Amino acid sequence: MQSFDTVILGGGPGGTTAARILAQAGKSVALVENTHLGGTCLNCGCIPTKMLLGAVAPLALLHAQQRTRVAKGEIAVDFAALQTRVSRFTSGTSKTLGKSLASMGVTI
Repeated sequence: MQSFDTVILGGGPGGTTAARILAQAGKSVALVENTHLGGTCLNCGCIPTKMLLGAVAPLALLHAQQRTRVAKGEIAVDFAALQTRVSRFTSGTSKTLGKSLASMGVTI
């Protein structure tokens, strides 16, 4: 059985930040997370939502230009490709976060 100075429950922004600070202070830290590092914000909340909204926001501007007859044509969003992009970003960021914490000596 391994012993730690601190055990943190939850690998969201608060937990990962606390783990990083404690590890930098020389404490032995265990971080307990049952799904993905980064928490709701990174994996299914803020970040994916902002990526999806940011990708489709220009459509409204283009449609407005089309209504004033300044622009014409068809623009379509490939939602499958967009979802793949979001998924790759969130999973890559979560993995990078895990590697960063592990390199600091945090046990996940």
